[in-house]
Amino acid sequence: LPGNPTGATASGIPAPAIPLDIPRINALIDEMRPLIAQNKFDAISRVKALEDAVAGTGVADEIADVRRFLEEFRFDLAQARLHRTATAQGWETKASS
Repeated sequence: LPGNPTGATASGIPAPAIPLDIPRINALIDEMRPLIAQNKFDAISRVKALEDAVAGTGVADEIADVRRFLEEFRFDLAQARLHRTATAQGWETKASS
């Protein structure tokens, strides 16, 4: 739930316990979505930046899953996990507007 820095989200994914740079996260997700949709390997470098942005938070494992799916060339699963995590966290990206 947006603005809920310590509780769990509606999906059960823990909300981050430390402040996040939400505009940066949204920008990274907006950069990643078309790369993933086009099965571009450049998405891997962007997901690593996203991992850095969420390091130490409750969503770090979710983003690590996105990276793992990309490294396994499972772009469909990476896209689904990224979408689910962004939606659960209330991150407002261009694609979700």
